[in-house]
Amino acid sequence: MRAYLLAALVLSGTAGPALSQLRDEPVDPAATEAAGPHAALEDEVWSFLEAFIDGENTHAEQLAFFAERVHYYDRGVLATDAIARDIGYTLRRWPWRDNRLVEIEYLKPLPGEDRVFVSYVVDYEVANRERTVRGRARYGAVIAGIGDEPRIEGIFENITRRGRPGQD
Repeated sequence: MRAYLLAALVLSGTAGPALSQLRDEPVDPAATEAAGPHAALEDEVWSFLEAFIDGENTHAEQLAFFAERVHYYDRGVLATDAIARDIGYTLRRWPWRDNRLVEIEYLKPLPGEDRVFVSYVVDYEVANRERTVRGRARYGAVIAGIGDEPRIEGIFENITRRGRPGQD
């Protein structure tokens, strides 16, 4: 429950300072090791999120990122079958998707648990035959199993900018 309250605070902008660490290139592993365990954790979460938002993911690949039961956006706790239906709907609605992880704003390991809370920003562009939409969204996620088999246990979204190409 703490993680979900933290998600609400971070996405509303009331949780305090952000990491604000922009990434354009992979981090040197030697530099990460020298920077300490938090940098290594951030790199692992960054890699997981990049794989999760990859617009080339198939239905099965996308579903594999989720735990069996997930606090799923504003829909409450859903089981895998309901998430699978939603992923299918999204893939049919937006067959072309391009997402770019812009930054990790906030990263908090949950004490005594094998879970982290992360707030991150994604620039996206999605399209179908009729239209293209792009924008920026902030997400909060609770990820369990970092370092082993990470799975999303909770995900929240806040669209911060949306428009059609050429509308900035």
